[in-house]
Amino acid sequence: MISKSDLVKYGIPKEIEGPTYISIDMDVGSYACVLACRFMDRVGIEFDEITRILQLLSNMMRDNKIVLVGLDVMEIDVHFLNEEVSGKSDFTLEILKKIFDELIFLRSN
Repeated sequence: MISKSDLVKYGIPKEIEGPTYISIDMDVGSYACVLACRFMDRVGIEFDEITRILQLLSNMMRDNKIVLVGLDVMEIDVHFLNEEVSGKSDFTLEILKKIFDELIFLRSN
């Protein structure tokens, strides 16, 4: 497992290669850009940081450094999907779209 702070600070480790299973917990963006997740006990990373990480993974897949063998997205709580709370907007659906675009369909927007 790679911590969110290490991903933001260093990007995807060079040691990751070959067949790769990617598991994304939506609480990685809790309070920062995700309100529709199960665990809201910490402040997560911002939308642009999540997008950058997904683009790095996508680039590695395009360069055949990693081969996606499986993917899961967990910890979604639909109660606050697309809501705004205390001036913060939920970007869960936008992040899910980016996951599909960058990792499944391999296209950049």
